[in-house]
Amino acid sequence: MAEPNRFQIHIASLLKEYDISLEVRPGRAQANVPKHRVYIPGVYSIKTYFITLHEIGHLAVGLDASKLERERLAWEWAREKSIVKPNQDIRQVICALLFRHQCEAPEETPSELYMKLMRWWQNE
Repeated sequence: MAEPNRFQIHIASLLKEYDISLEVRPGRAQANVPKHRVYIPGVYSIKTYFITLHEIGHLAVGLDASKLERERLAWEWAREKSIVKPNQDIRQVICALLFRHQCEAPEETPSELYMKLMRWWQNE
């Protein structure tokens, strides 16, 4: 078995710190807040690292906000906790995922902070 990389080591420490269980399985990453569990396909790249941070962020920030605000808060949490600065590709992925969530919640008006995070990929 291969040695864990620095992203995997960081994720493991956050899981322990926040008492979160992890299940590696194929498919889309997701967080189950009531079960305090995240489901991910693995941590094998900077992209999967940030997505995993985001899912852990859902558990760290909780359910006390609207859907779009929970997404924004989880991404902000991921950015704060990351051990590396996200590159342009990762910033574009985050923006695309935020846009997808906005499309999935047309009844919700995104906050100015949400829109600022969507524009962030262009400004760094």
